[in-house]
Amino acid sequence: MSEFDPAECRNKYYLNGLAAKMEALLSNPKKALEQSTDLYRLARDNTAEGREKLTSVVSEVFLERYSSLSPSEQEMMFDILFHLVQDVEMSLRQLVSEKLAKLDGVPRELAFFLANDEVPVAIPMLSESRSLLDQDLVKIIHSRGIEHQLAVAKRPILSEGVSDALVEEGDEGVICSLLLNKNAKISSTTIEYLAEESKRITAYQGPIINREELDPELAKRMFTWVSMTLKQHIIDNFEMDSEFIDEVIENAVIEELASRHNGAAEGAEIKLARELDNEGQLSTDTMILALQQGEVRLFIAMFQKYANVPSGTIMEMLSDNEGIGLAAACRSADLGKSVTASIFACSRKALSSSEQGLRRDLRKLLGIYDRISPEAAARIAGRWREHVDYRRAIRELELT
Repeated sequence: MSEFDPAECRNKYYLNGLAAKMEALLSNPKKALEQSTDLYRLARDNTAEGREKLTSVVSEVFLERYSSLSPSEQEMMFDILFHLVQDVEMSLRQLVSEKLAKLDGVPRELAFFLANDEVPVAIPMLSESRSLLDQDLVKIIHSRGIEHQLAVAKRPILSEGVSDALVEEGDEGVICSLLLNKNAKISSTTIEYLAEESKRITAYQGPIINREELDPELAKRMFTWVSMTLKQHIIDNFEMDSEFIDEVIENAVIEELASRHNGAAEGAEIKLARELDNEGQLSTDTMILALQQGEVRLFIAMFQKYANVPSGTIMEMLSDNEGIGLAAACRSADLGKSVTASIFACSRKALSSSEQGLRRDLRKLLGIYDRISPEAAARIAGRWREHVDYRRAIRELELT
């Protein structure tokens, strides 16, 4: 594409009527190049009337009628647009970007010019345009800001090279968007790197666990540090040895208890747990956190929303050293073994006893959990909701 010369444009594109230029463009493109409206002059017209005319030309004629133009007419249209967008206000550049983002065959130079523009102009092209090459996207990723990177991360097709460039920039929000993009190709090396990063950046854990290409061995490694909810997801979606799972749960519970015991009270997290409970947006992790910090009433309020059993029954569960009732309640609520083990350990205040004793009790509890069928657990929870005595309901379970 030749360099734009304003003087040449004025000589080349001058004709008295805007309508005449449009007809010439659509009926005889060769003649239109010789006798066209002075669009450059119109682009320099800062009056409201001039802006309106120019917007009408670009939107209604050049772009809306694109599909009916011949290849030579399309080429002429793109050439004129490339010169125009360098001299018009952002609102019109944004309009052009929105229209061209959905079209095939847009010249790469024009697509890159718009994609490298200010955020409102760039986002449509970065999000959708198929005219941009990987090297264009990588260059923009490394030279522009987070908004440009986010737009790239949401593209319907992303290569491993572009994904790597996004990860190299290191913005957590951009990386989360990339991981949530199911159509993005991410190399196994990058996934493994982000999995390690997820030890400290917990926002990565869920999106990584839900990636279809996640290697089962990596999922097994992540099982040792992800949240309780994600542990259960891994158990449900990956084949894992039951003894390994139980051992990892034991280790995780002991480490977590030690961390909470030796650390300061996390007032901000407890406040968050309360807010989540009040807003009806709780999770098993915040529920366990509340119990770890001694917020028993808050824990009970949260646990009731999962298990739907009386608060008095929950209190008895927490004081039951065997854990049969807790295992049944968690089984009926489908809370999983990790959550069950954590609640049991917190209720026992297990650090006051030996680690060996704690491991023995946790193994026993997990064995009980495995032996209680979902149907039996549902029956015992139903009996508690009928206000049957806690121990009596457990005896009924044992008899069946």
